[in-house]
Amino acid sequence: MFMNAIGAIFVALLEFKYLTKCRREYGESDEKTDESDIKLLLRKLKLIVRLLTLLTLYTFVVSIIAWSQVSKLESGIKKGITKAMEEYRYDEEFKSELDRLQLQYKCCGENSYKDWFEVAWIDHENQLPKILESAGAKHKYVKDGKYFGHDVPFSCCKIGGDSDCAFYDVENALSIHKGSKKSLTINALGCTKRLHEKFVPWTKFLNFFRFIVLILITSSLIVVRLIQTYFASERILKQQPPIAYLF
Repeated sequence: MFMNAIGAIFVALLEFKYLTKCRREYGESDEKTDESDIKLLLRKLKLIVRLLTLLTLYTFVVSIIAWSQVSKLESGIKKGITKAMEEYRYDEEFKSELDRLQLQYKCCGENSYKDWFEVAWIDHENQLPKILESAGAKHKYVKDGKYFGHDVPFSCCKIGGDSDCAFYDVENALSIHKGSKKSLTINALGCTKRLHEKFVPWTKFLNFFRFIVLILITSSLIVVRLIQTYFASERILKQQPPIAYLF
């Protein structure tokens, strides 16, 4: 639609240039610059102005909606990950999708790996006995029948690391290495930030592109409108000197 409008503008500008050249070369009263050609050009220009006006309004509305969706996208990502973490131990579909997400984007939790410490994501009836048997286990407790601990799912592990992944008793394993974060064998960055880094910049780029298109369309509308009113002032209203206006 935008390219069609540009094509129509180009044709109209060529006709305008031709008629202006004829008037300049042959004078005001020459019959070659026929009045019917002027009226036809004005009708075309009027149609183009209407088309560009609709296109400008459409692009403006789409741009506003798109900009508003950026914040909703960020909020949606955060809520989606939080929901998946809460349902991790209950819903196999949520579990597999969140595991896939953490493995694919090399992230852990919502904002950081510590988010898992606040979620009862382990089935304590089946998995807890095995966990408590692990050497040096600390920071583990059961509250209201739910297990909490400084542990994260295996999908938080760094793939291809030099050492075994310590996804149980993460804080304890970290203290053994003198608190150096570089010793973490899990991905420390949260998935919300990771997805934000991947998708939000592209969304903002597309919105910026729409804004540039809006400027181009609006500029074309102004130019064509000025040409239309100039010709109407000179040829139809017979104003001297001719006046070009927008409204």
